[in-house]
Amino acid sequence: MASFEIIWKNSVHQDLKKINPAAVPTIVREVKDLALNPFPIGFKQLRGNRKLYRIRIGDY
Repeated sequence: MASFEIIWKNSVHQDLKKINPAAVPTIVREVKDLALNPFPIGFKQLRGNRKLYRIRIGDY
């Protein structure tokens, strides 16, 4: 199976500082897992854009 590269925007670090610190490792791990499985169970397509999807990680 092919893997993908996760490219983090500079603003991610600032955004992660604003949320519950206990949730950060889980979020980072789940995003990194997208490199191997970009369409995990429960992913949903965003309305209005056929190329963008979302995943839910706990409360985020």
